[in-house]
Amino acid sequence: MLDDPSKLADLIQKAAATVAFLAGGFWVLMNYWRNRTLPRLQPLVTGEIVEMPAGRQLLVSIEIRNPGQSRIELRENGELPKGTGLFVQPMSTAVPQLLEPVRGQQIGYEILAHRTELEPGLAWYEQKLISIPDPTIHAFQLRLGVVAHGETFTVEAVAIEKQRPDLTRSA
Repeated sequence: MLDDPSKLADLIQKAAATVAFLAGGFWVLMNYWRNRTLPRLQPLVTGEIVEMPAGRQLLVSIEIRNPGQSRIELRENGELPKGTGLFVQPMSTAVPQLLEPVRGQQIGYEILAHRTELEPGLAWYEQKLISIPDPTIHAFQLRLGVVAHGETFTVEAVAIEKQRPDLTRSA
């Protein structure tokens, strides 16, 4: 039966096709399981310092996107997990040279107060307006943290006050 080289080649081809089919099926099932069971969040945070009639304010914009295929539960026993929040830290330099900034005290702000879950393919948007009482602070370190299903998703950004043109130039 295996004396004929064409039959041997046919047998090898069928065995290779069967192995490839099984490996491909395994790969599809693994990707399906991973996308359906593992949380995949994409947090984004941006900030800008804005001048308002009530004084300088830090406007922080938050976006949390779920690109995965599974619903993400945000609450554990009805509470947001520790580590979920917006953390703002003022930064200042004592001299105008290029130095590492001096960091002030970090302050935490609640996010997702009325959210319990995020469906697949959707995103949440939230903004915070934070008063800046100290006129000497011109930059802030922003950190957004979201804890879901035991995993922590974080992103950081820096908000820097834009230079305003001097309006009192003399001719």
